[in-house]
Amino acid sequence: MGTTYSWVAAANASVSGESTVAVASGTITDILNNITNADQIVVYTVIPTSSQGCVGDPFTVSVTVRPEPKGFNDPLPIVCSDATVNYDLATNIANIGAGGNNLVAGTTYSWVATDNPSVTGETLVAANTSVINDILNNVTGSNQVVVYTIIPTSANGCIGDAFTVSVTVRPEPIGLADTDAVCSDEQINYNIQTRNINLLGNSVASQFTYTVVSSDPGNVSVAGKNRPVASNAAITDTYTNRTSVDVLITYTITPFSTTEIARARHLMW
Repeated sequence: MGTTYSWVAAANASVSGESTVAVASGTITDILNNITNADQIVVYTVIPTSSQGCVGDPFTVSVTVRPEPKGFNDPLPIVCSDATVNYDLATNIANIGAGGNNLVAGTTYSWVATDNPSVTGETLVAANTSVINDILNNVTGSNQVVVYTIIPTSANGCIGDAFTVSVTVRPEPIGLADTDAVCSDEQINYNIQTRNINLLGNSVASQFTYTVVSSDPGNVSVAGKNRPVASNAAITDTYTNRTSVDVLITYTITPFSTTEIARARHLMW
């Protein structure tokens, strides 16, 4: 039987995982964790003992522990449907007050989204950019959450613990092309919210702008009929058609939720 060893670490308040009670082993096997933003040193004092029981002089092993980048789970980001997430991962790491450690210089990132079947546009294969730049689309009638898992790696190759960014995606209002018919000099009474968004779309409370085009502007003018300022008011226009054929008035409507412009839909009369 050869030389045996007893070793113990001096506690370092900035490191966890060091053995501060003597261990009898030929190998120092501590798993040291450093989530500061600078190198830390853990000093081990080792006492060797020969097979004949002769105790040698203590010696030290000083282990430099490079830091790992540390982020925090962020549940706060909110985007509208069809908007870019634009989440800067370095800003997360830099936020010491929320749990980051500001080990930003040289840190790289691998991130991936967990699939939400009610959302499209999320990245489901690991990406390696420092900004989450997905454009998320939510056409349900309610908020949806997309959870991203991020693994940071320092410039020295130290891999940090995974953290999450949970992005709430607000829905965009959806309408569908529709038709209506009125007589000359009869007022249109088309409630865009109830007759279209609620009945044909996804029921997201909305306001609307629109532009209006006539198929025969020389005989049936639409001058002054555009709605440039969003409103939830119904379409209540009246037109006079003294020709012998139908004239088509087309409203191209843009619905707004409280925070987003949805894609244009056409309503045709």
